[in-house]
Amino acid sequence: MKKAETRGHIVKNVTRNIGYFNPAINVHKGYPSKIEALKDMSRPGIRIALANPEVVFVGMLGAEIADKGLNPHERSLFRKNIVTYVEDFSKLAALLALKKVDAIIGFSYLNGWYPDKIDTVKLRQDEIRRIGVGQAALLTYTESRFPAERFLAFLDTKESRNILKKYHYFATLEEAGAWVGASKPVGGAYLLPCDWTGN
Repeated sequence: MKKAETRGHIVKNVTRNIGYFNPAINVHKGYPSKIEALKDMSRPGIRIALANPEVVFVGMLGAEIADKGLNPHERSLFRKNIVTYVEDFSKLAALLALKKVDAIIGFSYLNGWYPDKIDTVKLRQDEIRRIGVGQAALLTYTESRFPAERFLAFLDTKESRNILKKYHYFATLEEAGAWVGASKPVGGAYLLPCDWTGN
């Protein structure tokens, strides 16, 4: 959103935060691969998919979590276990749901998308570096400004927050922080080491 605002695509000071989510490990329902913690993703034979950390927020989070949450040996094994990189979160989730991989670094809400296929493994508090946020804004070139403003206003209502909760998103930053057990930065970027680039 900051980039869009800088480039003149969105109206300044109207961006709404509309749902929060925490990074997590997502696995098959029932934990058949016995992944119960980040270091378990370093075990030989575990197939991991990661979103491309250069262009996808959850991929950047995954790289940051692996870099800062694993020792160098575990990190090396984790990287060897990555069988594919994808260009968006929906494809990442589908790979797991279709059992093409054993685990992904995804989001806390994914078991709400696939309740019969996916479980969520909570990362340790110190492994979660930042909280994700969904955002909406008003485009500067909209031809329907009044309905767009009404929709943005709706996103800030109790009814909208209840819809988010139904699908396992956190409606407020406080809820997301409570799930983590600590206050964490919202959004932001991680400067990727050069060995993550070019995937």
